[in-house]
Amino acid sequence: RILSADDWTDFVETWLDGGISLPGGGAIRPAPVMTAEGNLRSTVSLAIEAQPFVIARWDLTFPENRFFDVELQPEGGILLRGMKPQGSAEPWAEPPAKIDTCAGEKRFILYHTATEAPATASLDVTVEGDETGGACCLVGLWKPTQETLAGLATEGIDVGAPIIAMAGGSLSCDHDGGGWTLDFASDRTGRISFDGHTTRCSVSAEGQRMTMISERTGQTVFDWSVRGPGNGATRYTGHDVVWSHTMKIGPMSQNTTGPDDGPSGVPGGFAFTCDGDALTIQGLYGLSRFEGEYLRVPVAEEGRAAE
Repeated sequence: RILSADDWTDFVETWLDGGISLPGGGAIRPAPVMTAEGNLRSTVSLAIEAQPFVIARWDLTFPENRFFDVELQPEGGILLRGMKPQGSAEPWAEPPAKIDTCAGEKRFILYHTATEAPATASLDVTVEGDETGGACCLVGLWKPTQETLAGLATEGIDVGAPIIAMAGGSLSCDHDGGGWTLDFASDRTGRISFDGHTTRCSVSAEGQRMTMISERTGQTVFDWSVRGPGNGATRYTGHDVVWSHTMKIGPMSQNTTGPDDGPSGVPGGFAFTCDGDALTIQGLYGLSRFEGEYLRVPVAEEGRAAE
């Protein structure tokens, strides 16, 4: 009762960081052997049973090429705890909600203790379904190939060309400038950023010609995850894409501008293959159903490409 929970926590963390000294000045180092060790290769729920004034120390290894969701759920008593990377000078904190090991294996130390009475909790670790590295491969900034830019421009031909041909006319569509980027972040948020992506379609019939120029700018934002090899899921969380249409018939020109309707709020899916600096992906809102080839933007160029 004399030692408060805050004072005990401060002592524990200072001791673990080597900041408690003997009278001669030498630091009192923690015991070299951890209380428990775990290599978290699959989804698991770990039971925590903290005893008063006993400092349990877990050595947790998160293997490479995976994504982890981490949740500590107190069950009974007042649990004192802290977690940080092994050997780090960072302050102690709550277990991070998300951990990725795309850049390599990570090791954390988790301590737990109590003061007046025992405390219990569970540490739930969920491993993303794709353990082949596919999720890590997605992380980064991607730009469409010229074939993909051209493929999206011609999608309307599949619908309109037969009808126009029946009326004795012809339809052609081409990419006319601008583009977009795909950004998959390691926190499992993503965005499609349109930068003046423009398509020009021309209809010719009975000696007359009509041209429609369509341009879109803005972003579609989503959360993403990988459920298995080549199988991803999305939940769209934001959309501010704007279309600008210009119709030209002879000397006449008409301009209209308006927002894109946007994706459904219902979670969706996408299919992908990712290999180093090449990505093929289908199923994201507003992108080509025929061509889906992308090239990775080098890290040194990501800032400029995103702009």
